[in-house]
Amino acid sequence: MLAKQLRVEGFVLTRFQSRWGEALAQLAQWLEEGRLKYREEIMEGFTNMPRASIGMLEGENTGKMLVKSMNQTGLSFSGIARLT
Repeated sequence: MLAKQLRVEGFVLTRFQSRWGEALAQLAQWLEEGRLKYREEIMEGFTNMPRASIGMLEGENTGKMLVKSMNQTGLSFSGIARLT
């Protein structure tokens, strides 16, 4: 007989809300020192939103996917995140 199991663990962010300022300061320091690295891919144009979404779901990017578009008031960003 075959069986499947799933185990999900996590934590509630609000549990540490009182330490967010401390965390942001530490993360900013690590970014400045180059100890914390991140990846992002930026696509231009709202028409690329479907392509970015499909690429994210198919695993074509690592990190954060952003689509840069122009609106009437100027530049805006739409984010599609896939963090690995």
